[in-house]
Parts: sequence; structure tokens; C-alpha cells
Amino acid sequence: MGKKQQWLEFAELGLLLLVFLAWIWDVIQGDGNSTASLVMFLLWITLGLNFFNRIAHQRHQRRQILGMVRSLEQRLQGQFQGQLQPLTEQIRQASQINASLAQIETDGEMQTYLRSLEKALTNVVQYLNEAVLDERLTNLEQEFLRQQPTLAAKSPAIAQAVADDLKPEAIADPWATETLPAPEPPAAPQLKQQWQLVATIPAHRDCVSALVFSADQKFLASGSWDHQLKLWRVDDQKQISQVTAHEQGLLNLAFIPPVTGAKAETEQIETLAIASSSFSPEVNLWHLDQSQAVPQLTLQKSLEGHQGAVYAMALTGQQTLITGSHDQTLRQWQLQAGSVYQQTLDLNDQIQAIALAPQENLFISGGTEGILKFWRTTDHRLLGSLKNDPPAAIAAIAIRTDGKLFASAGEHGLIHLWQVDLNHLDVLPETVPCFTLEAHEKPITQLLFSRQGHFLLSSSVDGTIKIWQLGITEPLTTLNFNTPDQEDHVRLLSLALTADGRTLAAGGSDGTIKIWQQV
Repeated sequence: MGKKQQWLEFAELGLLLLVFLAWIWDVIQGDGNSTASLVMFLLWITLGLNFFNRIAHQRHQRRQILGMVRSLEQRLQGQFQGQLQPLTEQIRQASQINASLAQIETDGEMQTYLRSLEKALTNVVQYLNEAVLDERLTNLEQEFLRQQPTLAAKSPAIAQAVADDLKPEAIADPWATETLPAPEPPAAPQLKQQWQLVATIPAHRDCVSALVFSADQKFLASGSWDHQLKLWRVDDQKQISQVTAHEQGLLNLAFIPPVTGAKAETEQIETLAIASSSFSPEVNLWHLDQSQAVPQLTLQKSLEGHQGAVYAMALTGQQTLITGSHDQTLRQWQLQAGSVYQQTLDLNDQIQAIALAPQENLFISGGTEGILKFWRTTDHRLLGSLKNDPPAAIAAIAIRTDGKLFASAGEHGLIHLWQVDLNHLDVLPETVPCFTLEAHEKPITQLLFSRQGHFLLSSSVDGTIKIWQLGITEPLTTLNFNTPDQEDHVRLLSLALTADGRTLAAGGSDGTIKIWQQV
């Protein structure tokens, strides 16, 4: 586009010179038509002034754009200068250790130096992982790219000229797999994870379709297609309560923050509350009184209004529950009153997944239509939508705890990573996934981010759980629900992770729950 614009300018200048020569020729011939000569002279002056004024304006815009680029470079240098000082100090310490090796005389001194070196290298690796430098560079690059369309709309020729002059080196995306023309940087340190299977529980007579840990990590709730809701102690995997929760198979569970009820004027009883949904349209709220010798789950209330299976739930900090159903509606319930707070009809989409942003200002929904939709929490106003490529039904959505990265997955076994700051989002920008992981061979059922945000967990009906680290395109760990000598393949339908990220539970189609702990 820039070369075409230059040829047009050359053509305009050539025509301007031809007009000028024609006027000179007319004056030399002297045919007496002074009025025509005067008009031609004034036309030439007008065109000339227009041409040179446009050239001056373009130069002014060029200087402005170059100034913006230099300002961005200064911001980049200023941000990372302070971040790189700790890394420089660690490298200097390692160099000092290396220089002192020549002075080692005894085995004890050698052991001391080796421990110091190991500590210094560990600090360097820890800094690199916590700083997330690749991701910050990508955010700065995307901020610059978002400014380019505005500049290009104002002056395509100038934007192209600046792009040709700058020719910046490509900044590697943290999930990129394509080989860049620049030399590849050293691979990011990969944090190995070891998980040990600590328990296999024959929990249900049918598929374990829902699992969730309590906030204090003491309890695990499980729901199944056998209509049963069961509660387990995490420390010894003992069942403490059971109830027939719905007339049809369960689909989702959520712990409601503990409430306090008075047993006597001086004694307080800690209670648990659980929300359950199923293929039947109601959402049930259950109460567990732990003061009883044999704690029993009792039905507190039923939230009725949906006309189809309720696949998705998200609990807010304001004691409201957001639900999504195959009846194409989103509802938000006041838990204390048991009434609908907000209701939205989402035409053409049977909702299967909901994720609430950390600031609770919005939530994301997805379903069989294969479109991610962003809704404002307070009034369910639609802020925008994003499409997967290729389009596929969405079964799982997870948002990182900082609200700046989220993942979606579904029937194709792909995980799409999206970089969008959800914390103060009013208008959704046009964007595409920053990376797509070919994660599983079969549909994905669950996605979970660790509390710290460094790891993403995925589960699939292929019977595997994979743990991913940001910046690494291969899973850190793959856990198999099926054993090598197992005859029947068990599909993995549910996944849960404790708040500290060290205990993992998965539910299979054979009614089994398996629990792993990080070692």
C-alpha cells in the first residue's frame, strides 16, 4: 500500500509539471487569450500549494508517530531495568562462586560452594518464573499493535512508512510455536511436577459428573448420574453424608460460604451449604449440620424457573448464584430469598459453561453455539462476544486469578488462550486467541487455573489430566485415569483442585473418584 501511494504522488507531481509547461507554452505562443492563461496560472498555483501542504502535513505526522514509538521504547526500558537488577545480582554471585573454585582445598569447602551455587541458580529460576517476562513483553507488543489501526486510519501512507523504517524485531509470544527468523532465546525453565495417587474410591454406581472441594480443603463433594450427592472427608477419604439430590443425574456442584447458626446463646455451630444442579431444571440448596453425630444433608430450598438441564453455575461474593441452562437462559438468584435477581435469554445457545471474573464485574458463558459471550454481572448486559476457530461447542471456561488471561475448550480437544484484561472491561476489543494448544485427542471436560495462576489443568474424556505451565507448549505432567492393564476405557468427566493446588480429584464414568497429591 505504501509503494502504491508513492507512485500516485509521483504521478500527481508529473501532471503538475505538465500543467506548468503547458502554461509556459501558452504564454510563449501569445495567442492573445490572456484570460485562459490567467486561469491556468491560478490553477497551477492552487494545485502546487495543495501538493506541498500535504507533504508538510505528512512529515509532521511522521514525526509524531516516531515520537510515540520512542516513548514506548523508553517505557519498556524503564519497566525492565528495575526488574533485571535482581537477576544481574544473582548472576554476579554465581560468577563469584565460579571464581572462588580455584581456592577450594577440602571436601567440606567444596560442599559449601556447591550448596551456595545451587541456591543462587534456584533464585534465578524462581525470578524468571515469577517475573513472567515473556508475557509482559507480549502485553506491550499487543498494546502497540492496538494503536496501529488508529494511526493507519488517519494516514495509511505514513503508517506504512513508519512500519518500513522501524522494522522491529519480533517479540516471542509465551505460547508461540512458529520458528521466528531471529535466533531463538533459551528455553524457559520447566518446573517438573510429581503427583502421587493416594486414593481410589468406588464412590458411585454411575458417572461421577461433578466434584468440588470446600474452601477450607476439608471436604470433597461429589455428584453422579445415579442422582446421589455425597460428601467426603479429604484427610481419610471417608464418606460422611449422602442424599438423593435430584430425580435425574447431577451436573454441577458449588460450595456456598459457611453460615453460622445458633444452637444456644453461647455456642455457635459451623454449617456447610452446597448448591446442586442436574438434568432436571431445578437448582437445590443443601445444608449440613456438623454438630450431629451422623451429619445429614437436608434440603434448604429449591430454585425453580429453568425449563431445561442446568449445566453451569457460578457463585458470587454477594450471595447470588448465576446459572446457565440448555433452555437458553442465564439466571442470577438471590440465595437468601430464593428469587431470581436477573434473567437473560441467550438465543441459539444451549449454555454449558460459565466463568466469573475475579473482580466479579462480568462473567463469560459458552455452549453448543461455540461463541464466548461476556455479560456484565449487575444487569446481564452483553458486552461482546468472541468466536473459536474452528467453531466448536464450548464445555469449559477458566479465568486466571489476575483476570488478564482466560482459557476455553470443548469438543475438539483444543485449548484456546485469550489475553483480555477483564478487570475493568466495558467494551470487548476485537481479538483472537494468543495461542491454541492441541491438548487432548477427545473432548475436554474441565479447565482449572491454579490459585497462583502459573499452571492450567485440563481433563478429557480420553481419560487423561494434563498440567500446563505458561510458556511451555508441552504438558509438565500427564496423569492417566486408566491403568495400562485396564480392559474398559473410563472417560474422565469431572475435576477439582484444592485452594493450595496440592490435591487433585477426578471422577470417571465408572463411578470411581481418584485423588492425587503433589509430592
